[in-house]
Amino acid sequence: MKSKKKLALITAVVFAVFGLFFSIGAGKDITLTISVLSGVHKNPFLASAPLFEKDHPGVKINIVEYPFSDIYDKEMLEATSHSGAIDIYEQANGWVPDFAEGGFIIPLDSYFAKKNPGLDDVFPAFEGLMKYNGKYFTLLLDGDCFMTYYRKDLFEDPKEKTAFKKKYGYALEIPKTWDKFADIAEFFTRDANGDGEIDLWGNVMMLSRLFGSFTFVQFLHSYGGNYFNPATMEPLINSDAGMKGYNMIARLKKFGPPDMINWGYTEVRDTFERGDSAMMIQWNEITWEISETSKVRGKILYGPMPGVMVDGKLNNPALQAWGWCVSISAYSKNKDMAY
Repeated sequence: MKSKKKLALITAVVFAVFGLFFSIGAGKDITLTISVLSGVHKNPFLASAPLFEKDHPGVKINIVEYPFSDIYDKEMLEATSHSGAIDIYEQANGWVPDFAEGGFIIPLDSYFAKKNPGLDDVFPAFEGLMKYNGKYFTLLLDGDCFMTYYRKDLFEDPKEKTAFKKKYGYALEIPKTWDKFADIAEFFTRDANGDGEIDLWGNVMMLSRLFGSFTFVQFLHSYGGNYFNPATMEPLINSDAGMKGYNMIARLKKFGPPDMINWGYTEVRDTFERGDSAMMIQWNEITWEISETSKVRGKILYGPMPGVMVDGKLNNPALQAWGWCVSISAYSKNKDMAY
């Protein structure tokens, strides 16, 4: 789904550094097969593979790609067949319990004891995603949390600042609340080139059936809600917090492109990168993905998620929405080399 320097760096460390500690299999031909999400996800693996192969003569890295719609099913089918055709799975961390419960991937605690994979560099909230039932089952490749992005050239333009304060009565700055975020989205939604069509939108966010669920949970938590009562598992979506979150999403949707209801990560990123939106709600790794030719390169402000004032305090959690990791197949014939 995403290409990022941090992913490339972490993968390089996994392949190159750990290779110095595990040379099992030297002297015989070994092929390690890694299943990955199709598209840019293969790039850091392909870039790092030659480094690993150079340090381990006779070992070859084979990359198998699956589209997002198929990767879970393909990996689960291979796992349940016990074929051992795939040595390393790239997975969304939310899928790991399925594979761990089935005995399809192995705990990594004993490997970590031999060589710590740099856990001190992993934020505790993300380190927890590497575990299931108290054991490590994965190495985390990335951790996605929501941030807000702003067009610096618009927010710092004196004319825009004057016009905004005149209309709304307060200064144009990175908003702390969703109400102010909505005001700014409304302000910047306009026909910027005078052709009678809106060509600058106030905000873009992910609202497609898959990605929209993350967006909704972000707003649900902002308004103090939760999916379930953790004690009883009673659904709490149909609540005051849920309705307030939904209504704010509906309000912000008016200040985004009409097709935004069908948009996921890529469409949102590309629209902001083209300079067609003043603000964006997006995962954090977009900071690594702004292309050299982008209209907004070097013109971006970053901020925490806006929130809601609750009992005099700002409630502005940032949803840990997704993340990718790697695990080792229980049926791999080369588990040590895979690690």
